Amino acid sequence: MARPQLRILTGAVVAALAVGGLAACDVGRSKTAQDDTGVREKVTAIRIDDSNGSVRVEGSAGVSAVSVHREVHYRGDKPGATSHVDKGVLWLSGCGRHCGADYVVTVPAGLAVAGGTSNGAITLKGVGTADVHTSNGKITVTGATGALKVRTSNGAVSVEGTRGGVDAQSSNGRITVTTPIPQDVRAHTSNASVTVTAAPAAYRISAKTSNGAKTVDLADDPSAAYRLDLSTSNGALTLRKAA
Repeated sequence: MARPQLRILTGAVVAALAVGGLAACDVGRSKTAQDDTGVREKVTAIRIDDSNGSVRVEGSAGVSAVSVHREVHYRGDKPGATSHVDKGVLWLSGCGRHCGADYVVTVPAGLAVAGGTSNGAITLKGVGTADVHTSNGKITVTGATGALKVRTSNGAVSVEGTRGGVDAQSSNGRITVTTPIPQDVRAHTSNASVTVTAAPAAYRISAKTSNGAKTVDLADDPSAAYRLDLSTSNGALTLRKAA
């Protein structure tokens, strides 16, 4: 198991990350430090195992190397390395009690991402398959090429440009999904709105709300290959066809 070396970020990068609004757990009177990790090993997937902190993964076709920007908020001594590569998997871990670790990771496009954090947002761009969760935070996914499964208890879900199907769930947060091509979509929330803009196609449709307005602009086709399964208990439900 190899652990990459850390080096302190320059002031310019620190400022850029600060402007980016990295979130962290509320650890009271804490210290803050930022660093940059260059990953030498080949990375084939990413695993999030962070208890307090936000994670942003940005995949790009023009990127060949993996880099990890980290911001830690801690009490006492500064934590050591919290990311490492094991058998091709890049692990993004937490930093213990009274500590929060936020990550911004730049990777080649199409990597699989799994795991989650308890208190923080998750943002994914240009990844492959993804199965991620958070208890308290928003999940945003753009341009995933594989199957997508996202779960949050207290936060919104926003999905755009995915190509492998969407399974999104929140207990207390709105869900917004826009698909560029026909695919299966499951979007369930309890106390917020659901809005899905689906690519033109025939769909089997289940659209339910207990307390809220419902607008469905597509016709249900029981023999269709694709399925839209949408529901909310308390909130508006909108299903429309993409232009």
